Amino acid sequence: MTAIGICLVCGCDRPIHARCLCNAHYKRFRRHGDPLGGNTSVGDPIKFLKFAILYCGNNCLLWPFSKNPFGYGQIAIERFPKLVHRIVCEEVHGPPVRPDDHAAHSCGNGHLGCVNPIHIRWATAKENEADKIIHGSRSRGERHGAHKLSEAHVRQIRRWRGTMSCRDIGKLLGVSPSTVNRIHNGGRWGWLE
Repeated sequence: MTAIGICLVCGCDRPIHARCLCNAHYKRFRRHGDPLGGNTSVGDPIKFLKFAILYCGNNCLLWPFSKNPFGYGQIAIERFPKLVHRIVCEEVHGPPVRPDDHAAHSCGNGHLGCVNPIHIRWATAKENEADKIIHGSRSRGERHGAHKLSEAHVRQIRRWRGTMSCRDIGKLLGVSPSTVNRIHNGGRWGWLE
């Protein structure tokens, strides 16, 4: 026989469903990790955005609301999702100089939702990629989800240069001859010494 009790949440007098919580609080716990979790109040993201624009601290200021699949904060403006770090950058530094400029993070925590205006600036795609290399947030080599070769394989390919054909090396390691050729010429994995 199951024990009958009331929900552990203060002020709730509904019967226990699971984990000492009523059905409603248990569902919130499963969905949000908190029995009191749920939707944010209307206007809270805008208030936080206004706070972020005026923020002067040196630490990352992480966006606590909706994020896109890559971890960047987003907010619905006129029913369309906008990236928060771009809004902050535009408010603090003005519009982008070039239409394809990136709102680059000097902290390397854009993917965590950093919206600190001190950490964000307009940069070209090339400058943004260079920043990613500096702070180690760029997925290249073995950190890239689609990699087929390890760093050890690439070094071995370089040692085999001139002793085996690109086709034979490719067959041995399961990559195309053109990939082997690009590794030899520094077009692929050129950053690896």
